[in-house]
Amino acid sequence: MQTNIVCFDIFGLGMAAGAFVAKLKEQGALALAMGEYKVRLVMHRGIEREHVEKAATAIEATAKLRVKN
Repeated sequence: MQTNIVCFDIFGLGMAAGAFVAKLKEQGALALAMGEYKVRLVMHRGIEREHVEKAATAIEATAKLRVKN
């Protein structure tokens, strides 16, 4: 199945989804908090590989911030 929606759980990071999404936004990546530990991203028409890579980099950087604390 193909979809343009990605959801993932960040419980293991010990960070609330709202805070995680706020950190992503600071880096230019938009996402939605869905519950306390679930994050949702949606790719829209016109999104290119470079945009996906930028979002992935923002997600990785935000996760690493939490791991350091």
